[in-house]
Amino acid sequence: MKKVFNQIPSIILFSLPLLFVFGVMLLAFYPGIMSPDAMVQWNQVQTNSINNWHPAYTTLFIKLLTIVWNSPTFIIIIQDLIIAFIVSYTLTRLHKHYKVPRKYLFIISILFACNPLNFNFAVNMLKDTLFSYFLLLMLAFILDIINDKKWLTKWYNVLFLILDGLLINLFRHNGILITIMLSVIIILVFKKKKILYLVCLSWLIFYLLLTNVGFKVLNIQDNSTANKFGPITHIFGQILNNDNITLSDNEIEELSKYADINKLKDTFHSYNMDFSINTQNINYIANNKLSYLKIALSVFHKYPFEIIKYYAKLDSFLYSPIPFKDSIVAGMFNESELYLYEDTYPELKENSKILWLNKLIKKVTQTYQSGIIGILTMRPAIYMYLSIACVIYLVKVLKNKKIFLLLLSSILNTISIAPAMPVASTRYVYITFLSSWIIISLTLYIIYKQIKFKRVKK
Repeated sequence: MKKVFNQIPSIILFSLPLLFVFGVMLLAFYPGIMSPDAMVQWNQVQTNSINNWHPAYTTLFIKLLTIVWNSPTFIIIIQDLIIAFIVSYTLTRLHKHYKVPRKYLFIISILFACNPLNFNFAVNMLKDTLFSYFLLLMLAFILDIINDKKWLTKWYNVLFLILDGLLINLFRHNGILITIMLSVIIILVFKKKKILYLVCLSWLIFYLLLTNVGFKVLNIQDNSTANKFGPITHIFGQILNNDNITLSDNEIEELSKYADINKLKDTFHSYNMDFSINTQNINYIANNKLSYLKIALSVFHKYPFEIIKYYAKLDSFLYSPIPFKDSIVAGMFNESELYLYEDTYPELKENSKILWLNKLIKKVTQTYQSGIIGILTMRPAIYMYLSIACVIYLVKVLKNKKIFLLLLSSILNTISIAPAMPVASTRYVYITFLSSWIIISLTLYIIYKQIKFKRVKK
């Protein structure tokens, strides 16, 4: 058995627990779990009316796969294969660069696969899932760049680095903000590695081409106005619900052109921007973007501290380990939410092949997200702070300041999502959970080595 274990390549060995657990879960939740966002994308694919409300290229990715098998099951199978490869590749980096034993990493892969958050997202057709794993792959590439001076001299590594950055750009709207910030940082840190200038420039150029020329060629409408102006409308919702702030008649009249004021006030929720987004007059905003910005600036500059307080409340999910009063957390989906598409796509209704496991997992996830367990497992800030503490320790022990770069995938995603996070949901910051698995695992091993070394020395 030991001989067989040692003969299996690491990239395959570490993927086996993930593929097994994810495969069983897919059967339990067959044909796969679909969120409301996934249902919208699925409908766009089926009606061939793709727009950029949700990132268009993620929808095109789904469309290409439906040519082979027109079922979310196939999309999830491909997704899980990609996940297994990325997690396995990242774990192999720990083995290659830090000599972390394969047995230890194999156990990590088992625990990773059995974590409810991980196997739930694995069988969900969410754009956020692959986006987060592409960010994890970027973390793995950063490990390579830090530890292998020759890594960037190989053309295929450079090609994969360019491709990964491009996928980050295209799979979620905030991706381009991440790669721009990442470009600035890695160029400053690795000034002598001129190839990184080409890589970073490629991320930007290909993104601009695909979202401008590409959209025109593919006849894709950029319907992202609602999301872009959501934060502005949300702040107006806060103002309308603040008894200490009174807008002038002229300001009310102007604002009513851009949103349904009564609906905005009545349905407003401090921790859910979606309600505010749904009150917007999208067509009017799209044709009067600058005017809306001017009105917003003229009002917001009067109440700067109030606006900072609003954002501090909305984004508390990102930085506070403890929930604020009345805050919410949108965690995991337990079944497909078809809504208006229930009669249109009845084949997407849950048809579990392992019903007893389906019921058991629903109970587990319900418990996982409730009470003290939910607080300790679903708050990204906890994992962020743990990761930061671990990286500080690693920098000190390994005597390599570049280890701080392992935090970039998580921190840059958090920064980019903060201005326009629609709702406090784990899926938006899933990379924070993923990167913590790698950083904490490495830290625990280094601590073990340090303890062992001290014992031997004695």
